[in-house]
Amino acid sequence: MPRIVTVPLSLEQREQLILLTKHAAHWRERQRAQTILWLSEGKTVAEVARLQERIPENIRLQRRHWELYRFESIQEVHPQADPIH
Repeated sequence: MPRIVTVPLSLEQREQLILLTKHAAHWRERQRAQTILWLSEGKTVAEVARLQERIPENIRLQRRHWELYRFESIQEVHPQADPIH
């Protein structure tokens, strides 16, 4: 039987993640929010990976980032371009 590592969420966090799955500007942010929601519901890493057509290690990494950075881990960050002098 696979090991299930649930992600505990407060009601407020759950509501914010649900909003992000529907309204975040970037599709990756919507996907990351959905990942955390599914993990909080008890889905396994393998199940979430299959549902999102991603590799399990990416799901584990997203869970670890959530544990460390919470909503900052959901944001899509684009590196700043170096100005040409």
